[in-house]
Amino acid sequence: MILFDLKDSLRYCKNYLIFFVDFLECSTWSYGHNCNNQCTCIQEQSISCDSVSGTCLCKPGWHGTGCETDTDECLMSSLCPASSTCVNSPGSYACVCDTGTTMANGICVGKHPHTLYKYGKEFTVLSK
Repeated sequence: MILFDLKDSLRYCKNYLIFFVDFLECSTWSYGHNCNNQCTCIQEQSISCDSVSGTCLCKPGWHGTGCETDTDECLMSSLCPASSTCVNSPGSYACVCDTGTTMANGICVGKHPHTLYKYGKEFTVLSK
């Protein structure tokens, strides 16, 4: 025969409930015990805030404690093709082809259909 101790069972349930309440999922922009703390993330530049620590998860192109700093992608090498210039913008960047060229399939090509610009030098593609 197994004896059931109601007092111990209630204590277990109460402790379990407290444990459960302590780890409730917070809304996207709050964190901590009972979700009482507001995250310091810049929401437009963040994906979310950790519900336990308040750490911000930044959108691509942003970094910093609150996702407040723009990442200058143009400082990274090889983002843009030859004959183009990298132009940084808040949270992003663009590759702008040099004058006389246009972007086609990820490279800057001359406006004449048989002229390509590669590594800053012009050369002509011969037709077959």
